[in-house]
Amino acid sequence: MSLGEHGGPGGGGNTGIFYHGGPLILGTTNVYYIWYGNWSGNSATSILQNFANNIGGSPYFNINTTYYDGSNAHVSNSVNYAGSKTDSYSRGSSIGDADVQAIVAYLRSQPAVEHATPIRNLSAIAAAFAVMNPSVISAQQAISQPVVAHQPGSAAYGEYLARAMGCGDCHGPNLAGQSGQEGLSGPNLTVIVPNWSEGDFMNVFNKGIGSSGNAISDEMPWKDYRQMFTDEQLKDLYSYLHGLAPVVSSQ
Repeated sequence: MSLGEHGGPGGGGNTGIFYHGGPLILGTTNVYYIWYGNWSGNSATSILQNFANNIGGSPYFNINTTYYDGSNAHVSNSVNYAGSKTDSYSRGSSIGDADVQAIVAYLRSQPAVEHATPIRNLSAIAAAFAVMNPSVISAQQAISQPVVAHQPGSAAYGEYLARAMGCGDCHGPNLAGQSGQEGLSGPNLTVIVPNWSEGDFMNVFNKGIGSSGNAISDEMPWKDYRQMFTDEQLKDLYSYLHGLAPVVSSQ
């Protein structure tokens, strides 16, 4: 395979699976289910839980171990069912990608059920399945071309992480301090972070303090994010937020 054709070394041998430079799920894959809608009396819940409990170590899932990243690190044949949560139509019955991201961002900070492993320990690249009741209609537009992940070590990758972390749920869609889901709200990041050094930003996640030494509110799940992301990923996030143009907000 050539760098120009497939974006970098790595891939799946002769399987027709090509590596495009993004992060892989390495080590044990943690599976979480979000049961969206009304699943009362539906046998699919037990069927899919059984699937998650038994797919790891199977010959079928072992096919994935032929896939590897640019460092020749292969996907493992290890899967762990780590819990589930339910959501009774918090975003209505017609939802898109942004709604799914918001649901996951909120529920991952809540205790898991049906399993002892807390959902707050899921990694940035853990497998999270939002299982939709058949009555839920997707409002997402059709994808007309492949979506290539941004490369780590860039502000663009930091923007991707900000969306994956659900920063907009509390800080608003433009991160200017709008009110978020469940009544939570956050300050205007577009006027705060550009005035912080990288060290100030890292102290939020390493020590739970702002640039002036003030304690960060527990509404900001900084401890969870510290566990979920590497220093390099948080620095990419800083690079993105630090470069934002100030947005005047009435919030």
